[in-house]
Amino acid sequence: MGEFVCDQPDDLMALVVVVLYDLLDRKFQPREPMKRAEEGLIKEVRQVEDSLCRFKTKLEASLAQYRIKQNLLTIDSFLPPVVRVKQQRSQTLPLYAWVNILKASIENVCETLKTSGFTRVDSHTPLVGNVFCKDKHCSNVLLFPRRLSKQLEKTNLVTEHTLMIQDKSRSLAACAIRPLLVESGDVLMVGSFSALTVAHVAVQAAACSGCVHVCGVFNLSTFNNELQTILTSTACKSKCYSAEPYS
Repeated sequence: MGEFVCDQPDDLMALVVVVLYDLLDRKFQPREPMKRAEEGLIKEVRQVEDSLCRFKTKLEASLAQYRIKQNLLTIDSFLPPVVRVKQQRSQTLPLYAWVNILKASIENVCETLKTSGFTRVDSHTPLVGNVFCKDKHCSNVLLFPRRLSKQLEKTNLVTEHTLMIQDKSRSLAACAIRPLLVESGDVLMVGSFSALTVAHVAVQAAACSGCVHVCGVFNLSTFNNELQTILTSTACKSKCYSAEPYS
């Protein structure tokens, strides 16, 4: 393991530990394909992961010896305390998904979930078991226990893009503009947004026959391709115009 460590800059060592934890957790199996545009791996993460995989056999042997010597019960123990706390907190956060109102109303989605074995609870009830609730701030957002992520992704609601899984921090802006939209009114978005976030705004604008203009897009060609794919899958016909950052 020392040979690998010496090959990495000091400022990447925290990242090395986190990526190594992830690799150990999935037993060095290939990463599942990214389902959403914003999930793409950044360059440094990919480089560290590729380097660790090249040292797979040596790492597994060294870590097994170290684990026995230090009497570590789980691979969580390899993580720095601060990262371990964040990891534990992330597992308790709810899973958010917004309803594509162009395909179904939120009440219809709730009824479909009920017939699929989910139970609707109020927003003050702990999310335990196969339950869901409506978000207190966003009228078209639902919350689920995070452990249901894979189960939800197999439902028709998700595969047919009626229910879109996305963190609330990304979808909050789209929900906030909804009461401000007027008939045939356009929306201007300035900044770096994922294609899914822009599509969410476009879905909201479509109800008022509006267009969406996005300024500040990097990798314009890739972004437009991703956006068009999402707009098609969500049955959104709103026009979206994007431009690169001004120099």
